[in-house]
Amino acid sequence: PIYTVTSPVRRGSRFAVPAPGRYEVRVRRATEDSDDAKVIDSTYLTALRSIGEDAPVIEKGLALIAARIKASEQLNGMPDTINCIAESYLPVWDGAAWSWETSGNPAWVYCDLLRRRAGGTLIEDGRIDLDALGDWAGDCDAIAQDGHPMWRFDGVIEGGTLFEALRAVAGHGRASFGMRDGSFSVVRDVAQAVPIQHFTPRNAIGFRGIKTFTELPHALKVRFVNPDREWGQDERMVYADGFDETNATQFETLELFGCTDADLAWKHGRYHLAAGKLRPETYELSVDIDH
Repeated sequence: PIYTVTSPVRRGSRFAVPAPGRYEVRVRRATEDSDDAKVIDSTYLTALRSIGEDAPVIEKGLALIAARIKASEQLNGMPDTINCIAESYLPVWDGAAWSWETSGNPAWVYCDLLRRRAGGTLIEDGRIDLDALGDWAGDCDAIAQDGHPMWRFDGVIEGGTLFEALRAVAGHGRASFGMRDGSFSVVRDVAQAVPIQHFTPRNAIGFRGIKTFTELPHALKVRFVNPDREWGQDERMVYADGFDETNATQFETLELFGCTDADLAWKHGRYHLAAGKLRPETYELSVDIDH
């Protein structure tokens, strides 16, 4: 079929040169002009660009992507945004040495935030509790009954403070920021084999306990990023014990930055519901520094 085109027709071509240097380029038409008045024979060479093999960015420690975009009438200048699916390439500690792996393990994301900054070192390894982070990483990588890793963090961190980023990442692995013997570590929400500290009237004063009686929600609307919906925001309803879609009337929203799995969203929701029900007490006391 023959189509009538009234807009300009653009064509592009690529060719290789034998070696870097200066070249004269000639464009030659291989056909004669048309006798049809409806055919416009004018041709314009709008751009001629050379591409070298040298690295365009000399800064070290950066992850780069390359894009080749076909020019069209919808493209004007440089594109404002480019979407891609990427995974972190992080240093992983095996107990003796570091190795680079693609990983979404919260422990290694947490450790990378502490160690690296713009190609340099932020905190030396000697000031990081690598043994505790290694144990935490193993538990995060453990496979749950549904076949998924126990805990993952898949978020793009932009802006904010380092402490806010550490707190967000640690929360995805049932942990929180903590210091141990002067080293950067985590406090994990797991049963301990031995007591960490004893508090008695001999070493503490001003002890008091507070118990709050809050009206707990019947369900949580857990918001997360769903890859099955083109990486858009999605919502998973997580009901408390004794409630479902027929009798739940009180709802609260839980934002899960860094969660991209509906099953993990459900687990986090159930955990927060249980913590709200079973941990209503807060204990306060004053102690001296033990060292």
